[in-house]
Amino acid sequence: MRKFILAVIAMALLTASTALAQQHETKVSKKAGSILSKTRDAAERTGGALGDFFGYDDRVENTEDLIKIKRNYYMPLYSVSLYKGSEAASFRKECRELFMRRFPLTQIMSVALPQTEWVKEDVTKNKQVVGYLNTMYCYIIARDGEDGYINARFSYRSYRAVGSPAEKLEENWPRWERTDYLSPEIYAKLLTK
Repeated sequence: MRKFILAVIAMALLTASTALAQQHETKVSKKAGSILSKTRDAAERTGGALGDFFGYDDRVENTEDLIKIKRNYYMPLYSVSLYKGSEAASFRKECRELFMRRFPLTQIMSVALPQTEWVKEDVTKNKQVVGYLNTMYCYIIARDGEDGYINARFSYRSYRAVGSPAEKLEENWPRWERTDYLSPEIYAKLLTK
């Protein structure tokens, strides 16, 4: 209910900001702009929560590695494969097949594992390490006719409890994590980042 109220307030502020924009800039309009900015951020978080509720998991919560262009976040473009492990070729092949099932009319430009090694994270419980999570990412860039581009990210994850052998996490072997649909303009900007 609180999120709904925030959304209603956001819409009211958007309407009010249009009226304020027609007047001279005063302290009140500057304050409204600040409130509007905060409300827009809250609305984005609310939209993400609604997407989670309805099962849209094609969104990344952490925006640290994303690039912001025109108030939208996009994944970086990775086209060089740095990982040379024994399973590298099979990872690229599996991701390519999944991608082509969903987008059969696209032209794949690159399939890349941009890491040199697995990303390792400690898993803690009650401030003690209980295991280790290993992640490998696979990125696909494809051209969608003359209309634009598609950038997709997959992940492979395995978990190793302390003192035990590693086990691959089936729901993440691979998992399609995110898809960005890029206009030619956004694609060109991402190439320079």
